[in-house]
Formats: sequence, structure tokens, C-alpha cells
Amino acid sequence: MGIVLHGIFDKSPTHKTTAIIPAAGCGKRMGIGFNKLFLSINDKPILAYTLDAFELCNKISEIIIVASPNEVEMIEDIVEDFGYRKVTNIVIGGATRQESVIRGFNAISEDTEIVLIHDAARPLVTNDEISDTIDAALKNGIACSGISPTDTVKKINSDVFCGTSDRNQLFLVRTPQTFKKDILQDVLRKSTECGYTATDESTLAEMCGYNVTAVKGKSTNIKLTVQEDFLLISAYILSEEKLN
Repeated sequence: MGIVLHGIFDKSPTHKTTAIIPAAGCGKRMGIGFNKLFLSINDKPILAYTLDAFELCNKISEIIIVASPNEVEMIEDIVEDFGYRKVTNIVIGGATRQESVIRGFNAISEDTEIVLIHDAARPLVTNDEISDTIDAALKNGIACSGISPTDTVKKINSDVFCGTSDRNQLFLVRTPQTFKKDILQDVLRKSTECGYTATDESTLAEMCGYNVTAVKGKSTNIKLTVQEDFLLISAYILSEEKLN
């Protein structure tokens, strides 16, 4: 049995916020033959580190996990072993991320006011990043976490430089991406009706005519995509655990 996460973080949030955690990806680029979310650091799966952040955030009321059908039981075991009390549902994902998010959205509580979507493969998300996007969504309707690039960004054509982008006008989109519920519902409906597709919900919102507020996040909130990412994430988690 893992440690049950409760105590000083259990204050009731002012606005009911549901976190949807898409966890149904297969992670082919990792090349490991199974879902990367089940890779472990100190005998704890990546997915658990991600869930920790939302379980401990006092602005989150409930968590919906979207899973592959053959992995539901494994995720149920993680939820039970680590005592995640805010996880109210584990739903089966669709063929695409959009379908998975729609299924997650359909499982949220009726009284939810704010819906947050976060990649399960970003286990280093901080309480501040979660809280900041919720605050910005309450004020502006939609908020997306990310970072400004620090490298020079070039346009290329057949591997030849053909222009330089102004870094001050660029933003690397990450998650959490957070919405007022009625806005996300409208985005998902319009996207389905119009056949819009995108790799993230903030882009769908733009396609549907909404403005998205950029919220500065942490450079450490990287996504586990390739094996080098696992080394970086492991090093960060192990160093933090040693400090604590």
C-alpha cells in the first residue's frame, strides 16, 4: 500500500475543478513495448507522480483518468495502492486524444465549473502551474501553461535556414490547459461538428474562435516522450526526494 495523500491540502476549493488526465497513449517513441506511464522511479510509476500533483492541489475537486481498455485494472491498482481519493472515474479512451478528452469530459460531475486537462506523461507539473491556469481560466475563460523558448528558433526549407522567428512572440504549449466548463463543452462540440483536429485543446479553442491566455510555466514540466526524457525526469525526482 502506498502513502495516502491527505492532510493540509484537503481544503475545499472555492470553484469545483475537475482534472482530466489522458493516459491512453501507447508511447511508441519510447520503444519499450508497453505504456511509458508504468515505468517506475523508486518503485513508483510515472502515472502516480502525475496524480500526486492533482491529489495534493487544494484547487482540484476530482480527477478523471482516461485509459486504454486493457490498462484500466492496472490504473485501478495504482489508485488504490497510493490512496488517490479524488479519482472518481477511470473511463475508456477513444481512438484519438480528442475522443479521449470528450469521453473524459462526459464523465465529469454536473456541478463542475472549471475543467483542466493535463498530459499524464508530464509528472513534474507543479502546484503553482495547476493553480495559475485555474486562476487565469476563471478570469479569462481559457488558460494554457507553457514556456517561452530560450534558443534561437529558425524556419527551415529542405534543411536550409530561411528565416528567424522572434522569440518574444513565441510560446511552447504544454499542459495544464484549463477551461470554464461551458467553453470547453462548446469547443469540443464545434470541433466534432466541423471536423477540426489538433494535438491539444488550446489549438481547438483557437480554431473555434476563442482567445487563449498564455500562462508561464516551469521549464521542468517536460513530457515523457523518448528515453532521454526518462533520464531527465528520473534525475529531477530523485534529487527532489533526496532534498526532502
